[in-house]
Amino acid sequence: MNRKSIFTFLLIISILNSCQYGLHSKKIEGNYYLTYVDDEFDTSVSYMFDDGSCVGVVNDGVYAVGFNSDFIIVKAHPFYRPNFLNRDVTNFYIIPLNNTVPEQVDENKIGPLTEPEFNKMREKLNIPQDIGFTMEVNYNK
Repeated sequence: MNRKSIFTFLLIISILNSCQYGLHSKKIEGNYYLTYVDDEFDTSVSYMFDDGSCVGVVNDGVYAVGFNSDFIIVKAHPFYRPNFLNRDVTNFYIIPLNNTVPEQVDENKIGPLTEPEFNKMREKLNIPQDIGFTMEVNYNK
């Protein structure tokens, strides 16, 4: 192999494994995890496949999560430019766990929602009020 081939090979391997190395994760429920690579302020809710690869489901600055065996609820601050969260805005998401389609798992969410929209959808989907935001991400950026 020449140098160009070796570089190309290493680049492809790096891209294919990007979700495995340097990834910090904490299990939420099922195949869903809180994940970040570099900084906690960049925390996402991700779906991990059996082969170790993953896909982001909620990619904003996730800072609080609650769950039961049927739903994951998420609070996140959107980014207003790279590496800067808009802490004046909180988006809410609902991830149903009973109808996950693996081929479209990154689209398996309801949101972003405002707090009033979230509360209406929570009531409509019969998400119990005792599911609180029990997992928190403490980031200082």
